[in-house]
Amino acid sequence: MASFAAPWARQAASSPVNAGFAVASVVCLLVALLAGAGHPRDAFLVGAMVAANGWLLAQPLSEGSGLVSARFLVALAFALLFTLPAALLVASPSLLSIDADVPANTPLVGGLNVYAVFAFALVTGSALVAAGHGRIAARPRERAAAPTSRWFPTSPWRLLAVTALSLLSFLAFVYAVGGPIHYLQNLDKTGSLNAGLTYFIWGVLMGKYAALVVLAERWRAGARAGKLLIAALVLSFALIAFVGARLLLLMALGELLLLFLYLRGDRGRAVRALVLAGCLGALIFVGLGEYRRWQSLGSPHSFPHYLVSKGLPGFPRTYINNYADGFRVALTARRLVPREAPYEYGKEFLRLGLQPIPGPIRPQLPRSAALDHAYSKGAGTGNALPLAVTGYVQFGFVGVTLLGLALGAVAALTDRLLRRGAETGLALAAIGAAIGAAVVLRGPFLGGVTFALLDIVGFFIVHRALVRRSSRVQP
Repeated sequence: MASFAAPWARQAASSPVNAGFAVASVVCLLVALLAGAGHPRDAFLVGAMVAANGWLLAQPLSEGSGLVSARFLVALAFALLFTLPAALLVASPSLLSIDADVPANTPLVGGLNVYAVFAFALVTGSALVAAGHGRIAARPRERAAAPTSRWFPTSPWRLLAVTALSLLSFLAFVYAVGGPIHYLQNLDKTGSLNAGLTYFIWGVLMGKYAALVVLAERWRAGARAGKLLIAALVLSFALIAFVGARLLLLMALGELLLLFLYLRGDRGRAVRALVLAGCLGALIFVGLGEYRRWQSLGSPHSFPHYLVSKGLPGFPRTYINNYADGFRVALTARRLVPREAPYEYGKEFLRLGLQPIPGPIRPQLPRSAALDHAYSKGAGTGNALPLAVTGYVQFGFVGVTLLGLALGAVAALTDRLLRRGAETGLALAAIGAAIGAAVVLRGPFLGGVTFALLDIVGFFIVHRALVRRSSRVQP
């Protein structure tokens, strides 16, 4: 126990800010555990989440990693998806929509304690790695240098081949979903339309991998992107946008931003890039989300009329119950498991292992009837289970703790690789892992892990395909 706690304490004491957040998170969690039922307990649980969130944000900043950090991204995602909604719900419980899955007068503590425990496990897993637990310690305050390597571009025919693969995959995808018009008219049903097409979507993403690989090599060499490469990047993003998944478009935008900050991001450029990326991210997430809601509601009015009259005025409630619906999902899981549905005891991880098998022939491992009724709204649709809820459904609070520790450790190890200045292929894979860590946090677990792994592998193999090893050594 002492060997487990020592690195945690050393990391907390690495800066006054870290120490303050660490003490605040522990105190709030202990007070919440000792407090009786009611609003004070809920407020202290939110306080524990806020402090743990602040600690995870402060860790990479205190080490000099800056914003190019998986821990920073995970902490930011946790704040937007869980900490802010928790604070809003404690301040105004009426924001939570009441239905059969979340009955009236449901105590918020059922969801608060899931995310408070997960946040504490997340920051602990990160602290154990960042502070240096055994052989996986990272050297303190390593400079996030631009990677150098012995890799140089090869024939443009390879780039053309990867681009052709992306376009052919896109055409196959369009054919499989019933044509472009049918697909665009049913963006609210993309979950069911895209089911079983993961390999086609990965083929479409090859265009993104190729464009970012070439861009990274040019930036690393001190060259500009050039008009042709910018056009290729815009085309790859447009194809991803057509696929209709906000998640994939946000991942691509985040990877481009991290690559820019990693290789070209001085302070002035970083601020401008962050502002631009934030505006584009909000437009993609909220704009496309509201458009899909407008389609699903079948409103007789135009989309601009819906947005002004209903969408924006009702945004706080939509944010709590749709965009950041983790508390609704957690409250449902606490109500059902294990009373009406047993723990799955790792069945979700077995499903993950079966993911490489094409959908039509993949063995199915269905959930219990109660969970399926609560979370599935039809084939390929339903609620995405955040990572913390996935852990609870698998093993209860033990699962919540283990998955929190694992995600924190993976984020810290990714930061270690980025700080050491890996060669371009590994650096891009690490950037894919950093974005993937934040995506997995939101869920769904299977989709998030699958696309995170596809990005990591995709960047690595496309880099190996497009650039060759040279006998010359970079100075």
